[in-house]
Amino acid sequence: MKSLFKRNCNLSVWKFLVADHLKPGRPNGTWHEEMGYGLVDAGAAVESAVCDHTIENTIYSSDITLSGCSSVEMEDVLVEDDAVLTIKNVGSLSIEGPFEAEAGTELIFD
Repeated sequence: MKSLFKRNCNLSVWKFLVADHLKPGRPNGTWHEEMGYGLVDAGAAVESAVCDHTIENTIYSSDITLSGCSSVEMEDVLVEDDAVLTIKNVGSLSIEGPFEAEAGTELIFD
């Protein structure tokens, strides 16, 4: 969990940072002596966590977007209640087993 947050930080919001204090090439990105990896983007961290494993036995009844994943594996998935499932910027997508989308739902592959 800790590395998920570290990988989803942003130093660019801190305009006053002195470049001399930046240390590129750290395992989770650029490091600053005073600000660490920067401001945590919790939304990106959660999204990243969703993409780190196979999505199985899942029912989506509200809109969800999966993006920026190296790969997504889905198995036994149901999209219902007019939900929109958006999958974008994904390296590879694997759908196995039952995958159902009820009438009125949307699947968007971008």
